[in-house]
Amino acid sequence: MSSSQFGESGGTYSSVSDAAARDVVQAGNISGGVHFHPAAAIATPIPRQLPRDVHGFVDRVRAIERLDAVLAEYDENPRARALVVITGTAGVGKTSLAVRWAHQVHESFPDGHLYLNLRGYDPNVPVTPADALGRFLHALGVPAAEIPSDPEERAEQYRTLIAERRMLVILDNAASVRQVRPLLPGTSSTLTVITSRSRLSGLAARDGAVRLTVGLLTESHAADLVRATVEDYRRADSEEEVAQLAALCARLPLALRIAAERAAARPMMPLAALIDDLRGESSLWDALSSDDEADAVRSVFAWSYRTLPPDAARLFRLLGLHQGLDVSVGAAAALCGEPERATHRLMDHLAGAHLIEQTGPDRYQFHDLLRAYAADHVQHDEPASIEAAFERMFSWYLHTAAAAVSAVQTFFALPPLAPVAPAVSPHSFGSAEEADSWYQTERANLRAAAQTAAGLGLDEVVWQLAAVLDPIHSLHNPFDDWLAHGKWGLESARTLGDRKAEALMQATLGVAYVQSGRIDQAAPHLSEALEIHGETGDTRGELNCLNALGWVHLRARRFTEAADEFEKTAVLGRSIGDGNWQHIALCNLSTVKLEEGDLHASADYARRFLHAWRESGGDERLEFDGLWNLARIAREQDRIAEAGEYIQAAVSIADAAGPSHQAMALLEEGRLRRCEDRFEEAMSAFQRAATLYRTLPDRVGEAMVLGAVGELYEATGRPEQAVDFHRQAAALSDHPMQNWRRANAYNDLAGALRAAGEHDDSERYWTTAKDLLADYTDQRAAALRERILTALGEEGGQPV
Repeated sequence: MSSSQFGESGGTYSSVSDAAARDVVQAGNISGGVHFHPAAAIATPIPRQLPRDVHGFVDRVRAIERLDAVLAEYDENPRARALVVITGTAGVGKTSLAVRWAHQVHESFPDGHLYLNLRGYDPNVPVTPADALGRFLHALGVPAAEIPSDPEERAEQYRTLIAERRMLVILDNAASVRQVRPLLPGTSSTLTVITSRSRLSGLAARDGAVRLTVGLLTESHAADLVRATVEDYRRADSEEEVAQLAALCARLPLALRIAAERAAARPMMPLAALIDDLRGESSLWDALSSDDEADAVRSVFAWSYRTLPPDAARLFRLLGLHQGLDVSVGAAAALCGEPERATHRLMDHLAGAHLIEQTGPDRYQFHDLLRAYAADHVQHDEPASIEAAFERMFSWYLHTAAAAVSAVQTFFALPPLAPVAPAVSPHSFGSAEEADSWYQTERANLRAAAQTAAGLGLDEVVWQLAAVLDPIHSLHNPFDDWLAHGKWGLESARTLGDRKAEALMQATLGVAYVQSGRIDQAAPHLSEALEIHGETGDTRGELNCLNALGWVHLRARRFTEAADEFEKTAVLGRSIGDGNWQHIALCNLSTVKLEEGDLHASADYARRFLHAWRESGGDERLEFDGLWNLARIAREQDRIAEAGEYIQAAVSIADAAGPSHQAMALLEEGRLRRCEDRFEEAMSAFQRAATLYRTLPDRVGEAMVLGAVGELYEATGRPEQAVDFHRQAAALSDHPMQNWRRANAYNDLAGALRAAGEHDDSERYWTTAKDLLADYTDQRAAALRERILTALGEEGGQPV
């Protein structure tokens, strides 16, 4: 974590996963050319989200031919219909068909594949269009801070990103037209496949969707599916018996797989005996069932479920309480109150019976019909065990999350938590990387757990989970999740009448809004939290709020107000002997003065911070901001050797602190190398910084790198290339909260355009930059405005 909490480029401090490793720099001698390829540097990630292919897939030849025909028309005609709806009853194999075909044709979509289970028929909450868009935008490389909160704006951004890309999008298990329409591309360059039990007639009528109805397997193909599953285990089954088993499963693939797996697991039991069991089970459902083929699935569920060992059956029922996308062995062990090793064995047993599906080494998921079946059984068979199971599961998530957050950062103390529930063994973590990976994997489940707890009225769980996750949310900026936890937590704290908890939740929301750039929404929450912390005597809570309010003002370039808040932080920290906050206030005051343009005062604060922090023995990683400020100050004052010493010290810390620090250090190192006319080294540093910012992702940081590359091309006498990079930097800064950066980008672009001989365009961009600076009165803004006015005067032939 940055010593300031919020970094220069927006505070996105997160781990790199699956980092892009493209080389976009070719460094020969400077006369031969240093080449920074912008398309590669800022290319949108290519998502590959298809689930794994289906084993034992049979038939569906005509359906695949129909899909192939749609693809052929899509290839030949740019205006062809690029929307397919696969419809059919529950368990008929719609998802299997879509996934099998997608794997067959995946090379036809070089720009990637997006997949999302919308859970439209899941007994739990379906995925909302806003959440779906948020996930897709994240997969397409949009940083969390740049994902709009408004659903319509998200849809617009999504359509813009994929407008010219050749992609395949699979929207699985859609419940209604309303759920999927915001997810439809605006152009035909992307092919979208939707699966649903509904016909979604509105998509055909209004959007020209091709509808493909999936029916039951034929008798012969249903038998083929059974034989494909049992052939390595059973040899003596007659064709007639296999056909009877298929008929009892209503020729539905989901039911057939479960029944065939049971037969394979009992190779010595005559198939006729298994058929008699299933026929008897089916008769129990006859009086309760309609004519819907899906009722046959419940018969097969019951038939398979009743043969489970008692411990496996109990686990199956309790898994119906878990409302996340998938479930880990650890969470499952907590639900049933058993050791993980024994639970893993039971999960494998359930997966072998096709009652759950394994998705990773220790992760499993339900088909929505099976989840509903499990939830129904736990409600009816052992309602008295539900409360204890929920208590164990929530305790596991809460305490494992606390262990993960403590492993990732040590600056923020976590609130006191309720004791670990009996028979629960939370995970511990051997490294920050391991803890961070757990958080990333479980993030959706943590949100689902909080929402479930809120629905059950377990208010203490809700606000404590939000408070525990707050520090790690501030590292990764998953704003949807962060704000959802904060809002649920605030409501729960108010329900409990717990003022201390309410203050923590107000601060959580305030900091989330600061880091998302919505400073107008941040201030009321932080002010309310500050007032409550004062009432309850929580001085450390006040320190956090004062610091965050300082950043509200700093982001708005209200430097006097920002300095006042940081000064208050220092005074309050000193009064209670909290050196950490006192020192951090010094570092933040250094940043205020640096942004304002008072380099002497900024350097003084930075040196005082570093001296005090080192004297206190604080975490070395938090020295980074002070060193980075000093490196930038020395460079701007042309003390190049001194700047080099500071940046090297910052680089050594950045290597241990994480990719955001590394990117900031590389950016400043590149600027320094440019000042030394070491252009090849500068370009190499910029390339590595761009890759890191792209991977984080961090659009503000990426824009700064692109602007720096533009300046480098100008310094080497290549204004045309400089124009390209400054245009990209300006585009990435095109946000109302980035007016200051946009004004700088337009000024740089205008200068490059003038050097390239495009005088009319340069005047237009300088005029826009001047207008953007109207609300800024600090030293840097005044100096920039003066340069722009001078440039405009020279351009018009009249001195300013």
